[in-house]
Amino acid sequence: MIVAEVGIDTNRGVTSCAAATAGRDRAVTMRVFECNLCGEPFGAANDDELLRRVRGHFEAEHADVEFDEASERETIAREAYDASDN
Repeated sequence: MIVAEVGIDTNRGVTSCAAATAGRDRAVTMRVFECNLCGEPFGAANDDELLRRVRGHFEAEHADVEFDEASERETIAREAYDASDN
């Protein structure tokens, strides 16, 4: 997956991509993860930030599902991947 400029809503994760990288001479890398229940994508600088975003998503969208932080941390470590804009 190639990501140009990614807009992130702190509660919802990755929301849009825009080609606003003119003049930028370094690659921007982020960690990407998709909710295993609904497919909602999340982007963050690292796995800890991904975990916070996923926890907020569960509270807002899947309140009826128990959030197990240890299990979700393992899932993120196993399934999240790096994406960059180059």
